[in-house]
Amino acid sequence: MRADTSTAPALGPLAGPSAAHRIAAVAVGLMAAALLVVGASGSVKVLAVVIGALGATSALTVAAYVPGLPERLWLLTLAVTLSISLKFHLVSDPDHLGGAIGFRVAASDMALGALALMALVRAFQRGHVRLAIDPALLIASVIYLAAAIASTLGSETPSLGWFELSALAQAFALGLFLASRRWSRSGRRVFLNGLMIALLLQSSVAVTQVWRPGLVNLEFLGAAQYRETPAGALPAIDIGTTTMGGQTTYRPTGLLIHPNLFAAYLVLTLPLALALALASPARSDRRLAILAAVMAAGALYLSLSRSGWIGFAVAFGLGGFMAWRSDAVRLTARHRLALAAVGLAVVLGVGWKAPRIYQRFTETATAAIEFRRDYALAAWRMALDHPALGVGLNTFTSHVTRYDPTGTARLKAFPVHNAFLLELSETGFAGGLAFAAMALTMLIAAGRAARRAPIETHLIAIALAAGIAGFWVTQLSDYFYRIPVITSLVWAHAGLTIGIARGEARQ
Repeated sequence: MRADTSTAPALGPLAGPSAAHRIAAVAVGLMAAALLVVGASGSVKVLAVVIGALGATSALTVAAYVPGLPERLWLLTLAVTLSISLKFHLVSDPDHLGGAIGFRVAASDMALGALALMALVRAFQRGHVRLAIDPALLIASVIYLAAAIASTLGSETPSLGWFELSALAQAFALGLFLASRRWSRSGRRVFLNGLMIALLLQSSVAVTQVWRPGLVNLEFLGAAQYRETPAGALPAIDIGTTTMGGQTTYRPTGLLIHPNLFAAYLVLTLPLALALALASPARSDRRLAILAAVMAAGALYLSLSRSGWIGFAVAFGLGGFMAWRSDAVRLTARHRLALAAVGLAVVLGVGWKAPRIYQRFTETATAAIEFRRDYALAAWRMALDHPALGVGLNTFTSHVTRYDPTGTARLKAFPVHNAFLLELSETGFAGGLAFAAMALTMLIAAGRAARRAPIETHLIAIALAAGIAGFWVTQLSDYFYRIPVITSLVWAHAGLTIGIARGEARQ
């Protein structure tokens, strides 16, 4: 008589003691070999990445026994590591500034590869691949990529262009994967909680940096270590300090490499934390989001980033307006009381710090505006001199001194602090216009997805779209979209907005 196994869980080929033992044996062998090789090279960063990857592989020994657990672990890993620059470069130019510095392999890339492989296996079993692509965004992205490739081929330093194109390809692939994924309730919850864990970690590090400057060493992530600068001397490199009331004031970076970059990340992610604090069905998720939002709000203030403050104001205002117009959230009396208390606390806090906020906006505003103006004019001269292909993707700093008669760039060659002018000068008028169209269609696609999202994800999608809008506002006075970790985050938020707007998959 045959036993009925119809209710037995399908654990897959990795299940069972024998398979688990084989996985453990292979992982131990690979780890021993990798430790020997890396030990001989002496690279601490590569050693950390190898140990992390092999540790994740070893975790399959346990995870294989629970259906769906490996995929949820990879989703959590992807969400947590997106904003953390745990990476190594196969080839790099570490002295370059203004875009990707090499061919980058990050922890998030490994997690995405594992998830994509699982998705391909399921697609092979179904017999088809399902991709969710916004047509307008696809067309604008393809045109921009074509212009960027042409600019790279005509560049004096094509290797820098290929570095940037590889980072763009990784970001596009991430956005496409998240947009095409059919999100289940559990998968969405894991990924969103991972984003909140990363936000809480980043904000906690930032607060610690202000409380104890120099305590957190981030040189292994590519950041400059905090050092006291002698009075009247210029720092050799930008370590994120500013002058407030005639005194040097330290600005935190979180786990990123610059205070304004950190603020742009907060503008992108803080609206999501606020939405999850209201809309998460699980109490533990709401508590995590509330804690992350409180810490992130404090970190955003401590960043002293004017572009970050303005960008978040735009994101918060736009998100609030969209939520009000669409009736995306229904508040209980307790919710209204809590929001009133939070609003009162914010008003009192702003009033308390109003002199310092005003001082930050006005004290060095003239120097900041003149600096950005000089670089903007240099970028415009580049575009006029090279209207077809620009000076070459990711090569602005190599050419800026020839187009800056003021001499500002001779002190330190920075990229122009405007993402749109940077693209215009490097890829020509066709590439610059295509880039602007790509940013605009991304906003339209995110807004359209937020409007059609089901009720359980409506407020979350609105917050994601508002964060993207606020981020692009910050890029009117910064160039940090070109930093690969932020490029990936922007496309991840856009893809997630499109992905969760569709109906949920069955559990």
